[in-house]
Amino acid sequence: AMASLPLLGHPGEQFVYSSSPDILAALIEHFTGQTVAEFLQERIFDPLGMDATGYNLTEKQQQRMVQLHMKNKEGRMISSPRQVPMTGNTIHGGAAGLFSTADDYLKFCQMLLNGGKSNGQQFLSPKTIELMTLNHVGDMYDYPGLGFGLGFGVTTDLVESQSLGSLCMYCWSGTFNTQFFIDPHEELTAIIRTQSSPY
Repeated sequence: AMASLPLLGHPGEQFVYSSSPDILAALIEHFTGQTVAEFLQERIFDPLGMDATGYNLTEKQQQRMVQLHMKNKEGRMISSPRQVPMTGNTIHGGAAGLFSTADDYLKFCQMLLNGGKSNGQQFLSPKTIELMTLNHVGDMYDYPGLGFGLGFGVTTDLVESQSLGSLCMYCWSGTFNTQFFIDPHEELTAIIRTQSSPY
């Protein structure tokens, strides 16, 4: 059904942010016969020991969930009236929807930083990570000094990016200011979880 839909544009002519991870999720479900939640649990979360990551939270996990915050008209930080449902989520998207902790996400980032290997298991080949972290969109990504790889923003020009990182540092900035970067040159990863909206 997806193949019958018209394209937004011809490949290589424009860059559209954020829809490709959801298309990837649909392809995972099509080719594996599993839900994305089942696939990620089996292939990524369990082997990496990411015990606090998933699309729905247990009752115990819900007690630890950080509220989403926003600034009111006076500029004070308050709890947002818009909170993400912690249970009953049945749409397993590729671009959004997972809950996690900094500890769990660090395990994922360390696997990437380590050439796709962790706990004695090779999750991705180093060549796959190299391809994922190269700029595939030329100058179509509208941020100075950044390109976009297969799932990551990629630093292409340090001066233009005004970054303290390195060339080929890659990152993701979540909607609720949940961000990370991986700098292979410095062998460094950092995770920031501020839980505030708007971005």
